[in-house]
Amino acid sequence: MGGYHLETPGYPVFPLNARQLFFVVSKGYVDFPTEDENDIEDRNKRDGLARLLTVVQIVIFLIKAIVRLTQHLHLTSLELTTLAFIFAMTLSSWFWKDKPQDINIPIILKSKTTIHEMLTDAGAMFGDDYISTPLDFLNDDEWFINMAWVRGRKFLRQASAGLFWNDDQIRPVKKLRSDYIPSFSLPLMIICEHLVIAYSAIFAAGWNIELPTPAERLLWRISTMYMLGFGFFGGWLFFAIDILYVRKQQRNHGSRSALRTIGLSMVGWLVPKPVLSQANEKGPTEAGWEEVYFQRIPQVPRPLLVLAAAMSVIYFWTRIAILVEDFVSLRSLPPSAFTSVAWTRNLPHN
Repeated sequence: MGGYHLETPGYPVFPLNARQLFFVVSKGYVDFPTEDENDIEDRNKRDGLARLLTVVQIVIFLIKAIVRLTQHLHLTSLELTTLAFIFAMTLSSWFWKDKPQDINIPIILKSKTTIHEMLTDAGAMFGDDYISTPLDFLNDDEWFINMAWVRGRKFLRQASAGLFWNDDQIRPVKKLRSDYIPSFSLPLMIICEHLVIAYSAIFAAGWNIELPTPAERLLWRISTMYMLGFGFFGGWLFFAIDILYVRKQQRNHGSRSALRTIGLSMVGWLVPKPVLSQANEKGPTEAGWEEVYFQRIPQVPRPLLVLAAAMSVIYFWTRIAILVEDFVSLRSLPPSAFTSVAWTRNLPHN
């Protein structure tokens, strides 16, 4: 992501994503790139041996975990969490398997057209109200949860005078975000729901796991059950908001304003109004922070925003509770946790 950068007259060089690259090429602002698959692969610093060793380590860990369960040996909560992370990492690695890695020097595409002219031709506003690059208006399919998160970071940075997330003050950015998630179609949403539930179910599989105290086991059960429920009900809640409100507003008023409004609305509900007024004095947008956050909220029913925000906050703390318990529980382990796997018991013999 960001392998191609755009250079225009009188403006800093900035990275392009696939949609932005198609835009500048199709409009004739830059020549069609001549690089082919071999050129890109030649710049790729992906280490095949390192990946092979990682796969071998994962397979060995999985086999040991399965054998420990078959021999009724204790599996710690940390090992259970590792299994869940392996599941998530495997999915991520599969989708990113063709992505070049560690390309430090991008390919520069030079254009004689200014950014102002590009935005004017596209009917977009020219200004500093963007997150990453001036061509952000082309990212009209970004999931509204992502937009809420990114806009929230921007607000907290301005409200705190750079105390939070001071690293993203330079714009346009030099590197594109790696957490860009487009809106889901219904079939893809169903697939993702099952994957999230499967991920949460790995934690829930430790329902009877041995922990130092009954209170810790109860906390583990509550946290894992909430994760499982959030994966199902939370996912469908966000999808319903996306379908019933975000995409409907996109059709009626334009994609950019819809994503911007709803993303800001979710954050605006979590921030006290006096703080917004202070942020407006420090660094207002073209409409002012207070007006953006509060006068444009009604596009999504407020109870839904409060419910979605509350569920997300609780989910965050359940994940923290599980992570803390993974390490705290190591203070008192049952004797079987220190017993090595008897591999010979699994070999056929007379």
